[in-house]
Amino acid sequence: MATNELDFLYISDIDFIKASVKMRGRREANARTLPFHASQIGVLMNYIPHI
Repeated sequence: MATNELDFLYISDIDFIKASVKMRGRREANARTLPFHASQIGVLMNYIPHI
């Protein structure tokens, strides 16, 4: 995941059950689904209520 792709990430793109994030296709990159590491899920769950 490139840093600039984070600008286009929506909370609805995150699947906590499957521990993955759906990246939308853009000119620079194809659409894809990326897995999360277990430690990243906890960080996201703590971060999301603050945005």
